[in-house]
Amino acid sequence: MTEAGKLYPPAIRSWGALQTHHALTLKPDQSAGAGQEDALLTGPLESTNHWYAVAKIVGIKVCQAYRRQYGFDAICVQPTNVYGPKDNYDLESSDVVAALIRKFHEAKVSGAPTVTVWGTGTPRREFIHVDELADACVFLLEHYSSEEIVNIGTGQKVAIGEFAHIHHVMLARAFPV
Repeated sequence: MTEAGKLYPPAIRSWGALQTHHALTLKPDQSAGAGQEDALLTGPLESTNHWYAVAKIVGIKVCQAYRRQYGFDAICVQPTNVYGPKDNYDLESSDVVAALIRKFHEAKVSGAPTVTVWGTGTPRREFIHVDELADACVFLLEHYSSEEIVNIGTGQKVAIGEFAHIHHVMLARAFPV
């Protein structure tokens, strides 16, 4: 798509690298600023996601190179944790939202008296629905032009335990979490 944009700029005005996982993958491993946006690409990559991060970096750098070399209006966006239809609900490989939805759904269908949520529930995460992400991307394609990476999110973090409780209340179930 990037190459097509170079060859046919009127047909493809903007294109970008949409990173599909949280920005911490591209931030320095175990650094004091690992959660800060300005720490992006400033040190060693997070060790458990090293190769995944390298693939993301390639997308970012290709967009930046095409912008510089060909004047192609490529942009890079980095969404927070995305959830929504067509998500991966596999309990072994899904992200937290899909895993919680599946666990609560299975509990409701089976009539299970409890739901077990992994971990302490204290880590805080930011979530965005895929439709909100799509709206943000369209807005950026129409109004943004820079090689700087744009983080897309709600700006509101919620504790995983609190998020699980919200799902519990939404299902109107009387089982403990």
